[in-house]
Amino acid sequence: MPRHSTQTLAEPHYHGHYELGILAQDVRRYRMAIARYRREIALTNFYKAHYNLGTILQERKRYAEALKEYKEAVRKCPRFVAAHNNMGIIYTGLKQYHRAIQAFSRAILIDKTNALFFFNGLINFRNQIIDLPFRRTNFNCRINNSGRPNQLFYNIIMSKFYFIFSRSSR
Repeated sequence: MPRHSTQTLAEPHYHGHYELGILAQDVRRYRMAIARYRREIALTNFYKAHYNLGTILQERKRYAEALKEYKEAVRKCPRFVAAHNNMGIIYTGLKQYHRAIQAFSRAILIDKTNALFFFNGLINFRNQIIDLPFRRTNFNCRINNSGRPNQLFYNIIMSKFYFIFSRSSR
């Protein structure tokens, strides 16, 4: 009678705890999901376990821990665009627009076809300018009474942003 090979938790390509974490996360049992993802990370250091753990931590507003998990996922798999995108979203929430733009820029360089990354990058670039209206730039601008740049300035900034990304994609 032939023997069937079975995978065990000790094998590096088996991601059982990761799968259990997904199931727990789907039914909103976050403590169990966190425990399973951490166990998977301890056994195999699987990049998707880092990412999924980061999404739970992000939902629970534990941003520093979530960023750590996303950075580890990116370190293990540099072309993992979802982790870059989520890092950008966290940086946006923390009003660290420069870092958010960097994260979205990396996502755009990896996946030039996803309009979401371009949109997130543009919004963050716009927020950076509006949040810092008196910041010195290499050209003069007039801020209207609402604290927002006038339309001409806004168009110049958007075209400058487009130019930066069009150059980086070559």
